[in-house]
Amino acid sequence: MGHTIAIDLGTCNTSVAVLEHDQPQVLYTSEGARVTPAFVAFVDGERVLVGAAAKRQAIMNPRQTVYGLKGLVGRRYESPEVQRLQQQLSFELVPSGTGDVRVRVGDREYDPEEIQSVLLHRMRRMAEQYLDAEIAGAYLTVPAHFNAAQRNKTREAAKRAGLKVRGLLSEATAAAVWAGSHRRRVRHVAVVDVGGTLDVTILGGEAGTLQTRAARHDPTLGGEAFDWRIVKRLYELLRVCHDLDVKGDAVALQRLRDAAERAKQALSEQEAVAISLPALGTGAADAIDLQHRLTRPELESLTQDLVDRIGEPCAAALRQAGVTPADVGELVVCGGMAHVPAVRARIEAVFEQPAVPLTSPEEAVVLGAVVLSHPMGGAGG
Repeated sequence: MGHTIAIDLGTCNTSVAVLEHDQPQVLYTSEGARVTPAFVAFVDGERVLVGAAAKRQAIMNPRQTVYGLKGLVGRRYESPEVQRLQQQLSFELVPSGTGDVRVRVGDREYDPEEIQSVLLHRMRRMAEQYLDAEIAGAYLTVPAHFNAAQRNKTREAAKRAGLKVRGLLSEATAAAVWAGSHRRRVRHVAVVDVGGTLDVTILGGEAGTLQTRAARHDPTLGGEAFDWRIVKRLYELLRVCHDLDVKGDAVALQRLRDAAERAKQALSEQEAVAISLPALGTGAADAIDLQHRLTRPELESLTQDLVDRIGEPCAAALRQAGVTPADVGELVVCGGMAHVPAVRARIEAVFEQPAVPLTSPEEAVVLGAVVLSHPMGGAGG
């Protein structure tokens, strides 16, 4: 009959999980990682790289390396969201004949879902190799704010990858299920997903149900927004200390972005991290190296306004749902940015309670999706 898998098709990373011996299992990539970077690269006009391999070479091939597709599917080119993204992406966006956004790579244009299908095909192949069996279908997770066009394009991407779509599941509901909120039968659950974007969802209804009562989305408050603050800090250090302007150097900027992301992740666990980037440019005589010791207080200073802004979508979701923090029985914080102490503290302050402990906040959605697709009643994170 084949197996059914669950896929969390994220902005920054994609993951796939299966049910094995009645337990959800996130699959490892061939490189030993539990997530696949949501990157696709076109190399030498022929080869296509996916995941970590595509992300690694993005430094040298920024114009033909595509990422952040989740924010593009089902969007109109002239939409504010696409115009904002174009300022941050290293590849070119163009309008289609019908006004939808397309991706231009070299002399070719692609629909976002066409490239997204390449990622989904990789997830399918990973699962088939792990299970040594055919994949009969897949459940995909989507944010509560996705409209009909975005949902339809997500389904289309899966079908292009040879996947029969069993259903589109709410990311917030999946995370709450993995946290075990449905078993504790609380009246309202707040789910704050801080990954590539910020999504705040209030779930509730009768005790034990997980229906969406409110949803707020801010694409400017995800992990990349924090990365860019570090990039700007490093850019200013180069300009002031070395009289080097790398604004037009796509390779140098990509190196700064990679370093910023690594530094941010490290500072979730430690108080300081050394950033070392040799030969970012050439000065009057020699190559210019960048050396900087970034501390957690410095990062918090650089991003304080972003952290403060997280409070408004949370408060807006409460208002939309017609509830107060006291009405929220549980708070679930998921996504990679859940590891950042200042971000977590701000969310907990708004909802006036600690978040439910999760061993892997970035995996809560895909693991919960497996539970939803194979109801067992016993899983939890």
